[in-house]
Order: sequence, then structure tokens, then C-alpha cells
Amino acid sequence: MSRESIGKHVNALSKFITYYINQRVKKFNLNITQVEILKELYDLKEYHNIEGISQNELGDKLHLDKITVTKQLNVLSNEGYVIRKVNEADNRIKEVYVTDKGNEIKEDIKEILKNVTEILSGDFSEEENKIIIDLLKRMSENIYQKV
Repeated sequence: MSRESIGKHVNALSKFITYYINQRVKKFNLNITQVEILKELYDLKEYHNIEGISQNELGDKLHLDKITVTKQLNVLSNEGYVIRKVNEADNRIKEVYVTDKGNEIKEDIKEILKNVTEILSGDFSEEENKIIIDLLKRMSENIYQKV
């Protein structure tokens, strides 16, 4: 029995989500990767009371390479959404902080991401939603272990 390609559907879904988010954050001169970075910084503050994070830690949390993190942070910094400070204890480490301007768009970003979730799971039951999240996490972990 032939299986339908999961990768094909995940890839299509990823493209649609990227397009949807990019269209809505264009007014802030952002893209989906920059939104992911801001969301991680917002969540660290909101749920863990952590205000700054090193660029390396940020990349590890988001599974982004150093070059991508640096490029995206350059844009976020140039737009005034984040600042980078040298760690006082170790001047080789740069820490990233959200600025006031970055915090001004926090609710807009959260609303856009909430809308994506609602669109994706709008007709799912709670049980279906839990199952799909569990399966997506497993798929992510499966592929991450091979990369």
C-alpha cells in the first residue's frame, strides 16, 4: 500500500502559513522568521520573566543557524524592535532585548499568530487538536534527530 506524502502536505502548509503571516506583518517591515524571534523574546519575558537572551541561545531555541540569527537580528535592530548588548561578564556574548518599539507591536503579533492557529484548527475538536499537535511535535523531533 502506497502512503500519501506527509512531506508534501507539511511543505504546502508551511508555505501557506508563511505567506499568510508575511502578508500581515509587512506593515511592520517584518517577515515570519523575525516574528518567530520576537515571539520567543516576548514569551521569555511573559512566561519566564527573562528579558535578554544570547544570540546563540536564541538560535538554539528556534533551530536557526548563527548566520540566519545574525541577519534577522540586524533587520530587527535596524527597524528598532530589538537591541543587542554585550554581556558584562563575557564580552564575546551578545544578548538580545526587545525595545519599547518592539513591545508596541507585541499584541499585533500575538493576534496574527492566534488567527493562524484559529484558521488551522477552526473545525477541529479539542481531542483532534491535541492529537495533531502531538503528531507534529513527533514529526519535528523525528526530522530534527536526522539533521
